[in-house]
Amino acid sequence: MRRPPAADPTERSLDNGLRVVVSPLPHLRTVSVVVAFGVGSRHEPPEDSGLTHLLEHMVYRGTERFPSAYDLNRAIEALGGDLDGATMSDATTFAVTIPPASLESALDVMSEVFVSPRFEQLEVEKRIVREEILEGLDEDGACIDADDLSRARIWGDHPLGRPIIGSEERIDAFTVADLRRHFERVFVAGNAVLSIAGPIDPEDAFAAAARAFGRLRGGAIEAPLAPPEPHAGPAASHVEDTGSQTTVRVAFPAFGERDPRCPALMLLVRILDDGMSARLHRHLIDAQGLAYDAWAGLDLHVDCGVLDVSGTCAHENAPALLREMLAVLGDLAAGPIDPDELEHVRRRHLWDLEASVDDAADVAEHAALATLFDLPRTLDAMAEAIRRVTPEEVGAVAREVLKTPGLHVVTVGMLSRKRRSEVDEIARKWHPEARPCSSPSRSDAPR
Repeated sequence: MRRPPAADPTERSLDNGLRVVVSPLPHLRTVSVVVAFGVGSRHEPPEDSGLTHLLEHMVYRGTERFPSAYDLNRAIEALGGDLDGATMSDATTFAVTIPPASLESALDVMSEVFVSPRFEQLEVEKRIVREEILEGLDEDGACIDADDLSRARIWGDHPLGRPIIGSEERIDAFTVADLRRHFERVFVAGNAVLSIAGPIDPEDAFAAAARAFGRLRGGAIEAPLAPPEPHAGPAASHVEDTGSQTTVRVAFPAFGERDPRCPALMLLVRILDDGMSARLHRHLIDAQGLAYDAWAGLDLHVDCGVLDVSGTCAHENAPALLREMLAVLGDLAAGPIDPDELEHVRRRHLWDLEASVDDAADVAEHAALATLFDLPRTLDAMAEAIRRVTPEEVGAVAREVLKTPGLHVVTVGMLSRKRRSEVDEIARKWHPEARPCSSPSRSDAPR
C-alpha cells in the first residue's frame, strides 16, 4: 500500500519551554493547530472540581485585543476557522483548522487566549456550563450518565471518579480570582505542546509559532495524583431514568497507554467492536436481537484505563442483554484467540492509521497529546506495535482485564425490582469460564 506523501512530525522547543511539533501533510488543503496543556480534572483537588473545564470555556470569552467572545470568534472565523476546546481527565486542548495562508494570523489570535484573557461575563458562562451539566442529570438532579456512574464505581473519591465537568454547586462557587489562580498555574509553556499539521513548510511554521507563542509564560506543574487501586467487583448499581430504554454498561479497570500490553488491548476491543461482523454486533444484535446498538471502547490514561462495553435495550430485556454481553466477554477470556480473527482486526487498525493522515485535525491532536505524554507519535511506530501483537498476547490481556473482580455493571433505566435482582445475580455469579458464547465467534471468524 502506498502511503500519502506525509512526513513524520518534527519537534523544537521555544526559549520559554513550549514544545512545538510540526507534521507536514503536503497532500492536504487545510492546516490544523492544537494547543494541548497537561492539566485536566485529575489535577484538581475536590474544592476545584470542574475548574479546568470552566477555565477552558472562559478563555474564549475575550482577550485584550479581542475584548469579547464575539470579537475573538469573528477574528478566527474571518481566517476561515472555528475555535474549539475540550477538557479531559489528563489534558485540555484548544484547536482551530484554517486555510494554509491563515496560519500565522491564526497562531497570533490563538496565542492571545493564553496570554491576556479577560475573564468577563463569568455568570453568563456559568449558565452555559450548568446547562451542560444538566444533560447528565435527571429532573431530580441525580446523575444518569453511564460514564460518570461507572467511573465513580471504579475509582471512588479519586479525581478519576469525579465528573470532568464538575457539579452545579462547585461551578456556582467559582470566582474570577479562582480562574486567574488556576490559569496562572497551569496554562504555562512548560506544561504545553503546540502542534501544527498540514501543507506547511516546517521552518515557516516554527518561525510563526515562535513569534506568536514565544510570549507565553514559562513554568511547569506537578504530576497528577497516581490512580488508586480500583474498587473490587463484581458489583452492580442501578439508576432510575424514565427514558424509553435502559442503558447497560459493563466496565473493567485496565492498564494505561504506556503499558507495553496496550496494543494488544486495542486489538482486543476491536475484536469486540469493529464493524457489523465483530463479536458484539453479531451476537447481541444479529443473533439475539437484544439491542439496536452495542459498542466497546477504551478510556485510556498514561497510567490506567477502563474497558467499556455498553448497549441499550427495552427495560425488560436488561438482564438478558447483560447475560449475553458477559457471555461474549467470557468467551474472549476463555480463549483461544483465533489468528484469522486477529488478523482481520489488525488489518482494519492499520488501515485506520493510514487513513489518519487524511485529517489534519486528527494528526495535530495526536501529535500534541503523544508529545505531551511521551507516547509513540509516528505512524510507523504505532503500526509496528500493532503488527507485533500475537493471538497469545491478546488472550493474556483478555484474561488479565476481563475477570470477575474487575466487573462493574451500571444500569440506567426503568428496571423493576425483579429485573434489578436478576442483574445483580448475573453480575455476582459471572465467571469468564462459566459459559462459552453461543455465537459463531471463533470457528467461522471473518477471513
